[in-house]
Amino acid sequence: MKKIFVIFSCMFYFISLGNAQENNNTKIIYLKDGSFFQGKILQNIDDSIYKIELTGGSVILISDDSVLKIVEQKNGYTMQQDGRRLLSKGWYNSISIHTLSARQALEFPEEHRWSVGMHYSHGYYFNQKFGIGAGAGMDLHEIVFIPVFGEITGYFTKRKNLDKGILKKPIPVTYNLQFGYNIPINEKDNEFEEISGGWLIYPSVGIMLGSRRGSSFKFDIGYKFQQYQRKFESPWWTDYTSEDNVLLKSFAVRTSWIF
Repeated sequence: MKKIFVIFSCMFYFISLGNAQENNNTKIIYLKDGSFFQGKILQNIDDSIYKIELTGGSVILISDDSVLKIVEQKNGYTMQQDGRRLLSKGWYNSISIHTLSARQALEFPEEHRWSVGMHYSHGYYFNQKFGIGAGAGMDLHEIVFIPVFGEITGYFTKRKNLDKGILKKPIPVTYNLQFGYNIPINEKDNEFEEISGGWLIYPSVGIMLGSRRGSSFKFDIGYKFQQYQRKFESPWWTDYTSEDNVLLKSFAVRTSWIF
């Protein structure tokens, strides 16, 4: 147990180093008609006309009245056709909420188990297809767990327009794999039972939606496996004990805010 805490503490420490994005001089100019340009602002003529050098090298003039907003183009982001941005390299934070459901194998009546959970993770995208992180959260089963986990994540897109660096397809497909340990909050279900934690694994796939602010939203589905151990001591026979390894298997629907 202590080794697990040491491993994840080290992961958080190294992941948290240098949590910053480098900026360049390139701006994103969003117009009121929904279009946008990427380039450097060379001059603001009489505070009414922008003289802009586009990333392709051409120079244009844009009226201040037609501009909706101007934001910094941060390194590590990829533009989509509609002007939304997706993080493709750099540090990320993720806050997620998910539902967990499963059918309980009871003779009578047949019931379904419903629960919810949430987690926070922090990590680094080496490129859009591969990133690693670590995090923790809370799952509200009949036993409340604090899952502590590492994760592998990324997303895939269609080929790019290399001249402009803009994605041709607006909706990337994302994947995520969490693996770690469940820490039970309530260590006793009753005075005769003791609960201890166990491993977890949570694979999922979904879609990623960018935004013009640079944050992203992810919607995915997956299957979460959570194991724990239950020890029972008989109140009638002092020498009788039994141990069970319990595996919770839950269908998960999750939404995440990535920033």
